[in-house]
Order: sequence, then structure tokens, then C-alpha cells
Amino acid sequence: MPQDGAGNYYYPPGTPGIPDQTIESEKYNAFLDDLVVNDLNIPRPVHRGGTGANNAAEARDNLSAEACDQLVTNYDTHLFYPGSFRSAAGATGAPNGHAFAGICYLNEALAYPLANLNFILEARDEGSTDIPGFLYVRERKAGVWAGPWAISDSNLIEGDVAVNNGDVNVNGGDINIIDGNLNLVSPVGSSNEIHGQHTTGAPPTAKDRWVLVLGDGTPEDGVPPNDGSNFLLKRYDDAGVLIDTVMSFNRATGEGSFTKTPTAPTMASGDSSLHVATTQYVRDALVLAAATPSVMRTRLLANTTKYVSTPAQTPAGSDTTGDGTVAKPWATLHFMANYIATNIDLNGFDITVNCKGAFSASGNPLRLPQLTRGKGTVHMVGDMNGTTPPTTAVGSCSVSNNLNDAVVVGEGSSGWKISGFKIVSANFGITAIDGGVVTLGDYNDFSGGQAHIAAINNGAIKMDGARYFMNANSGGSHLLIKSSGSVSAVNANVTIPTAGLTMDEFVHAQSGGVLYGAGFIFTGNQPVAKKFTITTAGGIDFNGTGEYALPGLTAGTVTAPGWYIL
Repeated sequence: MPQDGAGNYYYPPGTPGIPDQTIESEKYNAFLDDLVVNDLNIPRPVHRGGTGANNAAEARDNLSAEACDQLVTNYDTHLFYPGSFRSAAGATGAPNGHAFAGICYLNEALAYPLANLNFILEARDEGSTDIPGFLYVRERKAGVWAGPWAISDSNLIEGDVAVNNGDVNVNGGDINIIDGNLNLVSPVGSSNEIHGQHTTGAPPTAKDRWVLVLGDGTPEDGVPPNDGSNFLLKRYDDAGVLIDTVMSFNRATGEGSFTKTPTAPTMASGDSSLHVATTQYVRDALVLAAATPSVMRTRLLANTTKYVSTPAQTPAGSDTTGDGTVAKPWATLHFMANYIATNIDLNGFDITVNCKGAFSASGNPLRLPQLTRGKGTVHMVGDMNGTTPPTTAVGSCSVSNNLNDAVVVGEGSSGWKISGFKIVSANFGITAIDGGVVTLGDYNDFSGGQAHIAAINNGAIKMDGARYFMNANSGGSHLLIKSSGSVSAVNANVTIPTAGLTMDEFVHAQSGGVLYGAGFIFTGNQPVAKKFTITTAGGIDFNGTGEYALPGLTAGTVTAPGWYIL
């Protein structure tokens, strides 16, 4: 049928028919042929209500219409039209094995056939137990997939998110868990893993670089308890193939191991904290120890016990082969004291030294040296004992010196405590001198010498609350305190089992020496002695207890500027 210049149809010449006039058959038949052949049986132009196409796909393109209900069986090869699509469970290239329904967005000019070079797919998981199912996104640019399916940012959910036998993909975004937990749940015997991956190749393929295993597939059979499900860190090569397990920790024991040798910062020399000691730190320490052996000490982390036993005891002690244990005790108190002072840092903790046997000083006093202690104490404990209140001394552990003092604590030494020893000397029994400080505990027994206990030249003896014995004469005093020395015997209890002991006085305080004895208690037999002698600014402070708390048949005397508070 002919058209004018504007594309409008018009009747062929000789048509249409005129009423009461003869129709020319040739022209009429040509008109019908033109109508049927050239109009009704060919695509009608869009501007005349047609589609301009003889098939649905081209017709949609001509009308700029979107497709509906496209059935996808293979996401990798399907020719996608803009519009909706669906796929049954198990479709090739789907985000997972579920059924999906989604939309295709075309980012190129409509043409027939489609180029399908640039488009975006959004697919909603119809097989998921979550309502609504997760929305997955995949994009094709310049004919190449930009990456695997990714979970859309629109999947922001308040509350719990459960992924059952599937993956969670985040494309260019973060996973933020606010006030919640990331829980990886799997059956016993399977593995919980977090994969760090890079995409390589064309099309891009994700390949492992690091895998954190929060419980491997080692069975939990209960032997030993809490076994299985161990912690691993694995590394992979550029092809995503496992290289080795860099680090592993056993769940049952907590023990860890490393494939390679780890490194750590080296602490400053002398650091005694709980930091890791590197090989460099140990090497430097060994060099320092070789140059200055007295610097290196074992640092205590808890209270401990050591043992000293004379060779006559069982087990026999030895300063050569002994190590201070109950099975291998040391042999002498001299060795014990020097070893602890030289090799051990008490670090605020205590050492109890259990002692057996009769220890002879053989002319050299037992000198208790300065400790590295941080307020820790070394408590020497013998086997002397008695009833409560003490009436009779029982035991055989002793320290004796037939030429000199028995025990000396001087030169600022402190932290020593002595209990349960029989102290016998030719001069002073226990002496604190030149700023030395010593504590006397229960059940010491003092005999002989010029003074049983002496605090001289700023030395200090602490025996508050101590229960002890005096069983032999003294050539001078029981307590000698002079030259600003001090003895604190608050609430101390001395028992004198033997009658007729003799000495000059029980206490001699002179030259600024002071006895603090509030609550001091005496039981047993009175010695033949003055109670006290105070001269040259010495003093006694009994804080109201009275001089009768001190043993002695004769009253005490004070020579100015000495003083007393009885």
C-alpha cells in the first residue's frame, strides 16, 4: 500500500469504490493483494501500532521493553535481557545451589541481537531459610565478569545472621559486628576456618593466602580430655596451594609450636619481668654472667623451701654435690647463706631453710650477708621446740662457736629470721651490728658467752612475740644493747628452766642503745643478776609494764643520762 512522504498510507489509484459505479477488478485486486501481502503479513511499524519485528526479542528491543520471567539454566553463558529472571535449584554459575529470582540491569544501548557486554545481575536466594533470602550481586564489564557473586550491601540485618552450609561474600565492603559475636559453628570433627584470599587470573579466581583454623578436624575423642579441635595458622603459595602450618596450638595442653623460628624484641639487660627472653638477650646475659657472676640471680616467683643437714644426718648434706633440696641438702649454714645471697633474688617471696644437726662455726662466726629480696625473708628453722607456753627446750639443732660470736648480721644486711636453734658462743650469741637487722622467732635457746643477744652500732634485733629459752650463764648480759643499737621485744616470752644461772644483768643498755619491751613476759627461775643496767644515754621503754617483767634478783640501776620508762 502506497505511503506519502510522511509515511502515511493512502488508497491506490482507482480505489476505493464509488456507490452505484462499476469496480475495476484489476485495481481492486491489486489493493487487496497489497493489503494482505505488504501489510497484514509483514511487521507493522511501531509508529503505526506495530512492533517492527517478527519475533518477541526484537519486538522488545524496538519497543524498549524489559523481559519478564527469563529462565536461566547457566548464569555464565545465558544471554541476559533487562528485566526479571529466575533459575531452578542447581543452575550452573548460581551463587549457590538454591533457586533464585532476580533482575538484570543493562548498561548498554539496546540492540538486536544483544551484545551483553555490560550489565548487573541481582539475584535473591529463594531457597534460603532466611526471610527474605540474601540478595547476591554480580557485574559484567566489557564482556568480562568483574568477580564472583557478592552479598549485596542491602543485606544489613539487626539481630542474628545464620549461614547454613554456605558462604558470606562481601564485595568491597566491611563486616561490622556491633555488640555481638562472630560464631563459627560446625559438627565435631569438621573444621572452622577463616580464609584470607586474593583473586587472580581471568576470569578472576579467589585463591587462599592465609587460613586461620579455629578448631581443626582432629577428633574430640576425650583421650586426653579436651583433645581435638586445635588452633592452626596456615600459609599458601601464589597458586593457592598449602605451603605449611606456620603456627599451631594444642587445645588440650595449650602448648604451641612454630614451623619457623620466631623473633621478638630484645629486652634491656637486667630485665627480670615476664617478657620473652630472646637468644640475643640470653647471649648478652651469659656474657655478663661470665664477667660478673654475682650479678645473675634466680628470681623467685613463689615461696620455696631449702634444706641444710650436717654430714652426720640422714640424708647427709654436702656443699659440693648438694643443691639445697630435701634429697640433696647442703652441709653448712655458711654455704647456704652465701649461696642464697649470691644466686637468688627473693623478689618479695620467702625461703624457709629447714636445718638438721649441730653446726660449728670453728672460730668464724656465721655471717648472714645482704640479700636481694624485695621484702622477702630467709627463715632458718632448726628443730628446737617446746611446750606452749614454753617450759622445756627440746631438740638438737645448734650453732656454736667456741672462739667468737655464733651468728653475726652486719653491714646493713636484713631479711634473715632465726627460729628453733640452740645458740652457744664464747662471745656474743646473735649479734646485729653496723646497721644489720635480724628477726628472732620461737624456740631459740641461748647459752654461754659475754652476751646472749647483742645489738651494736645501729644494729637492730626484732623479737616481738618470740617465745625462747635461756639455759646457761652469761659472762655479762643476756641482752647487750649499745652504740645506738635497738632490741624490740614487745610481748616476748623468755623461759629460764635452770635455777641459779648467773650474769651481771639481764639487760645492759648504753651509749644510745634502747630496749623496747612492752608486754615482756618472764617465766621460770630467777637468775642471780640485776634486772638491768642503763648507762651513757641508754634506755629501756616498757610502756607501763614495770621492771618486774624482767628476770633478776636485784633491782636495775640507771646512770644519767640514761633513762627508762617502766
